[in-house]
Amino acid sequence: KKLRKLTPDEMAIMNNPEAWGNNGATTAVWEAVHNGDRRAFRDMLLEHPELAHLRSEDGRGPLWWAYEYGQTELVTLLTRLGVKTDLTDAQGLKPSDMMK
Repeated sequence: KKLRKLTPDEMAIMNNPEAWGNNGATTAVWEAVHNGDRRAFRDMLLEHPELAHLRSEDGRGPLWWAYEYGQTELVTLLTRLGVKTDLTDAQGLKPSDMMK
């Protein structure tokens, strides 16, 4: 099964600060990215492609976390799925600013 990119309208909804928040989905995605569990993350995206664009209450999401934890394969996957690299979190940090 192929991963689906979101439409520009769907991405705009996910990137609206009013949609940011912490919940079970953000926790599950964070855990998969933090642990480098590419299979679990891909499985999540197959069922719910919007999770690639998920944002926690601090405005960070999978791309920020992938950079933070050095998960370069996930960075590549997320950018191929259209996650924008120039977005900022609540503190004005771009995903690549998270590199250690």
